[in-house]
Amino acid sequence: MINLVKDSSLVYVIGLGDLLRAGNLATARDVTLVPLVLVALIYLFLIGLCTLLLRQLEKHYSYYR
Repeated sequence: MINLVKDSSLVYVIGLGDLLRAGNLATARDVTLVPLVLVALIYLFLIGLCTLLLRQLEKHYSYYR
């Protein structure tokens, strides 16, 4: 389930596209790579949060408790 969320094209198009667009605009304005680093950290946090939540959901509905 976790891999389905991470690899989903819908999540990629919605989440990463908006984040990268904002990062690219800020990078062009400020002429520094800091906004792209922040975008990477935000994306890592969101994927980590989804991973933790879905892991708990899988444990809850698991047949092998």
